[in-house]
Amino acid sequence: MLTLASVTLLVLVGSVATSIRSRLIAAPVALVAATVVWMFVNEPLEGPTLWVTAAGHRFTLADAVTPILLGVATVRVVQLARPPERPTRRNIS
Repeated sequence: MLTLASVTLLVLVGSVATSIRSRLIAAPVALVAATVVWMFVNEPLEGPTLWVTAAGHRFTLADAVTPILLGVATVRVVQLARPPERPTRRNIS
């Protein structure tokens, strides 16, 4: 399971870098897919407990990465969904 978590973490890092630099919508979609897998395999790499929610349930550092990554993917999808701004006479320097 540690190997799967490590590979998923590497895929996440690559997906973030690709998502930020790529103009393809597939890049943030791949980031979301890797994030969903990460939620299920991150146990061996969880790190320190940040918050105990109930007996036997805790929020760890690895869990905190999930909403951040989903936020990055959401921002990129919104950016890519907008049509590129066309230059007009007003905004040409």
